[in-house]
Amino acid sequence: MVTAREILLDKFFRRRRPSRCSQFYVASMYWFITTLSTVGYGDMHAENTGEMVYTTAYMLFNLGLTAYIIGNMTNPVVHGTSRTRKFVSSHFL
Repeated sequence: MVTAREILLDKFFRRRRPSRCSQFYVASMYWFITTLSTVGYGDMHAENTGEMVYTTAYMLFNLGLTAYIIGNMTNPVVHGTSRTRKFVSSHFL
């Protein structure tokens, strides 16, 4: 019986059969980061090891940038809420 994991890995590695351990490691990390970052595999995808390394680094950079931007957007809201709470408690309670 063929498992879902075997089907997925066969589909992913159909055209990218790694010949060395390092290529398999890079392909595995590319697959992991692409899945984790929910980018998806789409019509355009990395074909060789160099493209996989570049794409993985680019996705990790974009994940970090997105986290930084969302954190900076959340910061004023959190501090604004604490100032509002202080104002209300000092003037109305």
